[in-house]
Amino acid sequence: MEPRVKKKSGNEFVQFVGDDIVEFTRSLKAKRGQSIWMVGGGEALHPLIQARLLDEFIIQIAPAIIGRGIPLFIPGNEDVRLRLLDVRRCGQFAELHYEAQ
Repeated sequence: MEPRVKKKSGNEFVQFVGDDIVEFTRSLKAKRGQSIWMVGGGEALHPLIQARLLDEFIIQIAPAIIGRGIPLFIPGNEDVRLRLLDVRRCGQFAELHYEAQ
């Protein structure tokens, strides 16, 4: 499953991925360096969850209920146990920081 990202330009810190996101993530994790920050909905997260490539989840809760939108998790995601590391308030947002077990 490929993310619905059109080709966009990035910079030295941002890269838009339209290829196999699992292989791209594996190649980044094999290199020395900093954390990998991935932004996306359920379609982008699903293959990474299945491949067990996510170490942490930082989820922001907005003060609005949106009946339609991009789901964060899609049916078929494997069960992933999480351990709560931190809760922060960012203005009107709540940020939940979890570690994958």
